[in-house]
Amino acid sequence: MSMAHVIPAELVGLSFKHIEKELNINSYQRELMLSELDKSEEIIFYHLEERGCYIDQKNGFAALSNRKYINQHWSIILDWIKNFVQIVIPVLALIVAYISFTSKMNSIKMQYDKELQDVKNIILEQKDRLEELEKQNQIFSNPKKIDSL
Repeated sequence: MSMAHVIPAELVGLSFKHIEKELNINSYQRELMLSELDKSEEIIFYHLEERGCYIDQKNGFAALSNRKYINQHWSIILDWIKNFVQIVIPVLALIVAYISFTSKMNSIKMQYDKELQDVKNIILEQKDRLEELEKQNQIFSNPKKIDSL
């Protein structure tokens, strides 16, 4: 029967100080992160010279091999993108519709203004012709007497 060589936990695991240093986090952030791993029973805590933890052989290695947290990370990012797109696309569509509507209204207004100016010009022409006809009518209705010699 062979005896398994026992390796102390501090040699296979990471102390809390080492985790904080490697991840550049404070103790609050470390506790938050490790609480998720502890809840899922993926790490085992030890308290020897220092406090620390190491990966659980059953659940911890399964999470590593299944890329559990990498997949969760990408799922969060994709959900955020999906939510962003679901908000941004309708807003952009509304902006495009507003721009199109105002552009169309400006085009209609310009066309209306042009037609109105054409009508005003026609009215002015008719007014001028009417005045000319009235002048001619006055000339024919009041002929000047020609002086005879």
